[in-house]
Amino acid sequence: MLVADNEFISMIRQIVGGIPTDDDTLMIEEIVERGPEAEYISARSTLQNVNLLSAPRLIDRHSREEWASLGSTDLYTRARDEARRILADTQVEPLPNVVAEKLDRIVEEADLKYAGVAAHV
Repeated sequence: MLVADNEFISMIRQIVGGIPTDDDTLMIEEIVERGPEAEYISARSTLQNVNLLSAPRLIDRHSREEWASLGSTDLYTRARDEARRILADTQVEPLPNVVAEKLDRIVEEADLKYAGVAAHV
């Protein structure tokens, strides 16, 4: 879930950071050429600019046919695979004993306060 959440947060940050609005991204020439009532989803300039808003790694933007040919994986499966890759590829230094012991005490105090039971650490 954290991997998928990271993807969503990245997309939100990009939107909050602002959307570029210039002649290219607004497709002024194409609108003049095609007319205001034309269909623009399949236009080359739309495809070129779609990643300006976000470039997700887990959310699949392929056509249904391409998605099917790539294995039809859903977001959950891609996020799980990415989480496994991260865990396999990441070397984390162990916490110093004093820090680990302090965290254990904090968790034990929270367990007593909120669950009425001390955790066995």
